Amino acid sequence: YINLKDLFPNAISIIQPNGKDYAFIEFSSYESANDIMNQCYNLNNNIYNNLLIGWAQGKPAEKTNINSHANDCWFCLASPTVKFHLIGSVSDHAYLALPRGGMVDNHILIVPIECVPSRIHLSEETRNDFKRYENSLLDYYKSINQSAIIYERAIRTKGKDHMQQHMIPITNDNNKNGNNIKIFQNVIQKYNLTFHEIVDTDTRDIEDIVIDMEGGPYQEYFYISIPSNNNINKRFVYVHKSISIETTNQTDKTKDKYMNKNKVTGFNRYGLTDTSLDNKPKDNSQFPMFIGSEIIAMIINKPERAFWKNCLLDEENEKILVENFRKQ
Repeated sequence: YINLKDLFPNAISIIQPNGKDYAFIEFSSYESANDIMNQCYNLNNNIYNNLLIGWAQGKPAEKTNINSHANDCWFCLASPTVKFHLIGSVSDHAYLALPRGGMVDNHILIVPIECVPSRIHLSEETRNDFKRYENSLLDYYKSINQSAIIYERAIRTKGKDHMQQHMIPITNDNNKNGNNIKIFQNVIQKYNLTFHEIVDTDTRDIEDIVIDMEGGPYQEYFYISIPSNNNINKRFVYVHKSISIETTNQTDKTKDKYMNKNKVTGFNRYGLTDTSLDNKPKDNSQFPMFIGSEIIAMIINKPERAFWKNCLLDEENEKILVENFRKQ
């Protein structure tokens, strides 16, 4: 066991999800972080030698936001703004809710009770609850001859970032001649985004993939799983790069040890068909935040539903949808 607070006493923030063997460590400046990396390399210490240290990509999660309900959050159960009539089920570490302005009936959100910005920050217990909920929903959709589009947008916003995983059922007729993937490709080309296809043989969860991707680990990403031929889902991920960090003060040896250890490109390590990370958006304001809704609206051939306010129901009808979902 390594106590990271003892190992990095000058860190201003250390975020390590329960049960995980990685952490995000933030320092007050690039110089401070770079000094620590060089210091770790120069010390002949077995503890440091067993660590793999590198620059994380993307905006870090704010430590004040994690587990904090001080600010209004639509998804924190302790928040005064939460819509309890939309909640369909609650477990120890996660809950199911219908979104305001759902794309279709039985559009469900899986939400952690803990206020975290993405799946990479989930505890093992919460991941287990997520998996149980996801499998139950997939079984239910299958029983009514439907498949599910699944997506998570882990891109930081100006507000409170409380992650949700969207589960959107679509009829199997939506995917004639592999149409779903063609629509997805058309939408991402419109925004000049580079997504990586995760090969079928890579069965890891998305949080494990983005942590281990070359050029990462990545804290911000957009993940989507789409029914393809024979209603087998194809998985894709966009990773959000932060502005390049100059590492000229580091020796080549230090870079090799902390940033490129065990790096293997392409299918062998990551299961990615495209290893180019030259994505167009360089900051969060340029990322199309509603791209998930747009993809789904085009797949179900209702483009007007890409804007969530066009999908809004009054509270009474929302309650009816939730009650029907609970019965099923």
